[in-house]
Amino acid sequence: MALVLAKEQFTRRDACVNLWVAPYSKIAATSYDDAALFEHATDKSYRFGGSYREQQRITRPKRK
Repeated sequence: MALVLAKEQFTRRDACVNLWVAPYSKIAATSYDDAALFEHATDKSYRFGGSYREQQRITRPKRK
């Protein structure tokens, strides 16, 4: 029955090739107290593009 309901819910608008159905009792979730678990081990802020415009402003020749 769960597979039929999942098919009705998730294949109505988009194409679907695979559905997973699991009992609610088998689903695990982390708590909000485990937020530290998802923090990055190293600083990777260099990957963000936020400082790109600032770098352009610094290195761009000034207009007269």
